[in-house]
Amino acid sequence: NTIGPLNPLDKIMVACFQTVTMRTAGFASVDYTQVHPVSLLIFVLTMFIGGGAGGTAGGLKVTTFALTLMLALKEVRQSKYVSFDHHTIPDPTVRKA
Repeated sequence: NTIGPLNPLDKIMVACFQTVTMRTAGFASVDYTQVHPVSLLIFVLTMFIGGGAGGTAGGLKVTTFALTLMLALKEVRQSKYVSFDHHTIPDPTVRKA
């Protein structure tokens, strides 16, 4: 009921615009009352995660979210350190996140 009638290119453009603007400007180009529940869940998750480290988006920053996931992965693997791309992330940085 929202972007279904659009052609594929317009669907992609509206989806990208909506993903960015909901985290920064709050501008709505679709009627949220007509959005599928799965889409609403994705909207909420992206707003919770927020934007990049230098951005003004609300929520967590993407880097903080990624570091938290890496910490969880460290615990599952029972590793001693949090590492990414063959680099160890210092414990104070992990604690700060």
